Amino acid sequence: ILEIAALLTIVPLLVLLRYSIGFHCRIDNSGKSISLKKNDDENDIVASRNWKAYTYAISLDFILIVFPMLLFFTVLSE
Repeated sequence: ILEIAALLTIVPLLVLLRYSIGFHCRIDNSGKSISLKKNDDENDIVASRNWKAYTYAISLDFILIVFPMLLFFTVLSE
C-alpha cells in the first residue's frame, strides 16, 4: 500500500513541477502581466520553427518527467 501511495503522489508532483518551471511571467511597460508559457495552438506550432527551443523543451520534459518516473518505478518495484 505504501508503494501505491508513493506512486500516486510522485507522478502528479513531477508534472506540477514541470509546468511550474515552464511558466514565466513578464510585466510590460503598461503594468500588465504577459504570460510567456508555451502555447500549443496550431498556428503557433506552424509559425514557430526554432529547433533549439524545441530541443530544449523536449529534453526538459525528459529530464523532469520521464527520467524521474523511471527511477521511481524501478526503485519502488524492488
